[in-house]
Amino acid sequence: MDVQIGGPGQSAWAYLSQCASMDGPSVPRGDTELRYCQDPENSSSGYVVSSKIRRAADQATGNLMTKLGKIDHLNDLDCPFSLRARFNKCGTRQDPTVFDPIMLVFCDVDLTSEDFADLVAGDPDANDEILVTAPWSATTKYRVKTVVGARAGSAADFGDIAINDFAVCDTPQCAGYCGVRKDGCSVYHGVTDMDVAPYGWPTHIQGIKDVLTDVVSWTNRPIIGVNGDVEGVECAGDRVVVSSNGASLTAYNETYDEDDVLDQDGWNVVVMTYAPAANPNALYARNSQEVWVATDDGYVGKSIDSGETWTYTAIGGTPALNAVFAYDADLVYVVGANGQMHRSVDGGSTWTDITELATFGDNVLVVKVPPGRSQEVFVGTDAGEVYKSINQGKKFTMMAFAGDSVGTIEDLEFCGKCGGDVLWILQNDANADGRILRDLSGGYGGADVRVEVDYTDIIAAGVELNALVCCDENIAWAVGEVNAGYPAVFKVS
Repeated sequence: MDVQIGGPGQSAWAYLSQCASMDGPSVPRGDTELRYCQDPENSSSGYVVSSKIRRAADQATGNLMTKLGKIDHLNDLDCPFSLRARFNKCGTRQDPTVFDPIMLVFCDVDLTSEDFADLVAGDPDANDEILVTAPWSATTKYRVKTVVGARAGSAADFGDIAINDFAVCDTPQCAGYCGVRKDGCSVYHGVTDMDVAPYGWPTHIQGIKDVLTDVVSWTNRPIIGVNGDVEGVECAGDRVVVSSNGASLTAYNETYDEDDVLDQDGWNVVVMTYAPAANPNALYARNSQEVWVATDDGYVGKSIDSGETWTYTAIGGTPALNAVFAYDADLVYVVGANGQMHRSVDGGSTWTDITELATFGDNVLVVKVPPGRSQEVFVGTDAGEVYKSINQGKKFTMMAFAGDSVGTIEDLEFCGKCGGDVLWILQNDANADGRILRDLSGGYGGADVRVEVDYTDIIAAGVELNALVCCDENIAWAVGEVNAGYPAVFKVS
């Protein structure tokens, strides 16, 4: 049993005590409730069931137990923390990094009391046998599993051009009235460099997973009307938005055929203002309406109509910007070459330079804010390093992990039900071979960072990886350059 004091990203997971234990926790799922309406076809028949809804679940509850002589282990748990029960082999229980095959994790945990049993001891040296029980409650429960990586698809699925970006565009839903069942990770979109044959356009790759069989059906079609390499893809509701850094434009498509695949003739091209200098290097959609681009000449573009029209602001100078991330309607970050970092707290109207060359001056390739942790911001550099700020960029410190400071950090993705409990990291080494890491601390780093796919685990010669996206704590996808005639697409699960 382990605890994480302060919760995700705030500390490393620590073994609580060999004298500590946890009883079987209770995890309510929420009761259901029927709603009724009068039958519009037959008003004399009274009321019929119109819908069934699930009420919000109560908190998970359980008990921590330890001996009185070890009560100091509970002293640091007076603020909300994370708690997990780890399944492992004998002899490894004291190592928080070892588990097989699963862990149960509870977050936003609070101790509600301390109960003492058998306080009367016949022997003055027997105080260590007095049991202390500390009931707890938690808002969220999830599972962490051991995972493996595998290559997906074929040349017929993906074509023969490198995939630059990848997006999961899905919302969980049950089958029946809502349509087919979806698990939140069943629709995928990828984009490529300019093709030569057979299309003469960059390619859009789409995957649709059958949730029952876990089989993905892939299609690839041209992005007609978009010249140049397509570097970004995002989902704005049912609309898919792409950006080309060679043609100073974006494009969107929301026309689907009978198989729910985007129609290749449905792309609407939007030429960027300040073209041809303002090539959009980065694309990010915060929701179905708000979409952002960052360009290679210091402009940041914002759309509030799903990519149809854009307004632009200059952050000052003409730095090449590599990534943009909008946490909410106000807080936005852009990062770029030579350590450039800028923050807006008014939705992009004005920008503050938070560049910290005294800490690092490398090219910054990616920027992310964990969900529910608005004071924190993480960046990845072309020196293979991840930096973290806990005060919205006023000060950065390096997040250490085994094998850091090598190659490039190409992508960072937070997944998890409680403040981004798990941080996925995509790193290429000096030879441009990629690996996939998973930080189970949610951004604290150190020994909690696991290598889930090493550089040569799937492809013996290695392959450069360009983008990563996670579905949850245990599933991620990464895409990259061509190997054996088609682009690398890895699934970790």
